[in-house]
Amino acid sequence: MLTRDIVDGTIGVIASPTTKGQPQPQMTYLIHHSIRYFACSLILSVLTLPVFAQYTEPSESTSDIFLLPYFLGNGETGVYVACSHDGLKFQWLNDGQVVMPSPAWGDESLTRDPSIVFHDNVFHLIWTTSWTSRSIGYAYSRDLKEWSTPQKIDVWGDFAAVRNTWAPELHWDPEQDEFLILWSSTTIAELRAYPETDLC
Repeated sequence: MLTRDIVDGTIGVIASPTTKGQPQPQMTYLIHHSIRYFACSLILSVLTLPVFAQYTEPSESTSDIFLLPYFLGNGETGVYVACSHDGLKFQWLNDGQVVMPSPAWGDESLTRDPSIVFHDNVFHLIWTTSWTSRSIGYAYSRDLKEWSTPQKIDVWGDFAAVRNTWAPELHWDPEQDEFLILWSSTTIAELRAYPETDLC
């Protein structure tokens, strides 16, 4: 396994809104330089926040929302979002339509494996950009309606021994006061060692 500050993986992110409300100007820097290589699968993010859409409130008053970003097909259309108050019954946001369209990045225009974190009143979203891309996508929004211009972040730079960057997951570490990204990648050495497998 590639190692650079390996940390323990966690399933889910719990966040509460604050009153700061301003995107951090070093957001891209934090994402690019706070890399943790680890393979796991994010299921849900438990958020305490106001969410747009025609959503029927449960009979018991609660502000806890399970927010589930997802993609359809190969991820070529964009990111969709569903929400739930109990983690069992989900409803589409935006009437089941795309919440954030795919960026026009040529062969790296997919929005697969989206991961979202709500921090300081801002939704931060990352995703897989293609099957063989060495980059990940990033965008942020305050209301899940209007999004920043998507950014394609090259996480590997000149390091050429890696073939892809899959299923990135975004986490906020309150102790270190920084964002963490976890993902899985296939190395060129793995491809040569197991040529019969479909590792892209």
